Amino acid sequence: MNKYETCDICKGDIDHHVDEKTGKTYWTHGHNAEPVLNGRCCDVCNEHVFSLRLKQMQMSRENDVVSRFEKRETIDSLAKFIIQDRRNQLQESK
Repeated sequence: MNKYETCDICKGDIDHHVDEKTGKTYWTHGHNAEPVLNGRCCDVCNEHVFSLRLKQMQMSRENDVVSRFEKRETIDSLAKFIIQDRRNQLQESK
């Protein structure tokens, strides 16, 4: 499998997961990128996605303190920051 899918967050290649014993590729489609965006992401971006999911869960527990609008706005702002930061990192590494 030579063709790589593109990460919807950083626009880099999505990693191929290879079985260490057989050397065969068993997964090429990356990870669910929600809530950063609707699409697929690479392994590195998935770490940021996971962090944002944890933040979402924490914010839902703080429902008495933060309104739903403010929570959505905060999550959207964090998602935009993650997307821009990862794209910048990828550009700098080239």
